[in-house]
Amino acid sequence: MQYIKSHFDYYECFDENEGIPWLTYASNNDLYIIWFESQKSFEKKLQVVEENNLRGFSAWVLGLEDPKIRQSLVQ
Repeated sequence: MQYIKSHFDYYECFDENEGIPWLTYASNNDLYIIWFESQKSFEKKLQVVEENNLRGFSAWVLGLEDPKIRQSLVQ
């Protein structure tokens, strides 16, 4: 992700309906969209777990995109 942010012009946004951030950038006339986890999206998932008395949820990879995700686990 850092490579993209340092080598391309990009637009980053948070989809409130889906509860996840994304960014888009262009390279060689191709448009790319990347959906990723952040502390905000992770906390939204934890909120759904708590509100519905679920045992948990599955995540792709924890902590690589946003180191603050680990802070949400220890609260």
